[in-house]
Amino acid sequence: MQQNLFGIGYLTWITFLPIIGMVVVIIVPKEKTNAMRISASLNHLVDFVENAGTGVAAAR
Repeated sequence: MQQNLFGIGYLTWITFLPIIGMVVVIIVPKEKTNAMRISASLNHLVDFVENAGTGVAAAR
């Protein structure tokens, strides 16, 4: 059984979410340090939740 989220496999999400987060942090102007921190924290939270969900699904 292939597991996916929005039609995209979990491994693809695990691979590309950190890359998307890095791109967002790079795009934010360096004067906006709080915006960088918030976007990085949100990305880490989403990545963590997605990875935790993958581990639970794989254990079943």
